[in-house]
Amino acid sequence: MTNEELNKQLIKHFPHLEDSYQIEINWQEGESTGSQIVYSDIFTPFLTKSILSMNDQAVKACFSFIEELLQLEDTYCTEIITVSVLENIVDLLQDESWAKDYLGNRTRELLMMLD
Repeated sequence: MTNEELNKQLIKHFPHLEDSYQIEINWQEGESTGSQIVYSDIFTPFLTKSILSMNDQAVKACFSFIEELLQLEDTYCTEIITVSVLENIVDLLQDESWAKDYLGNRTRELLMMLD
């Protein structure tokens, strides 16, 4: 999967992040902006905020999306999710263990390797 495809998947699943996405890519490389940047700067803060505010619906949607990407078994997708998202929230999940209820199997496996 390319940066552009992976970035478009994010906006497809979370259209309310479109404005933040446009701001980010406008000063980067446009639609080709690296997914590591997009996921680190847009998706991870949204997920973090959702966990901290205990927004069950958003957390469930985020982890469902993560699991869907991981199920593709695409090396690049897995790398982006691991490095740009999971590594940034692994400690948060220790404090907010209720959010772990929404993790899919592949997500759990990757988090166990990071722990």
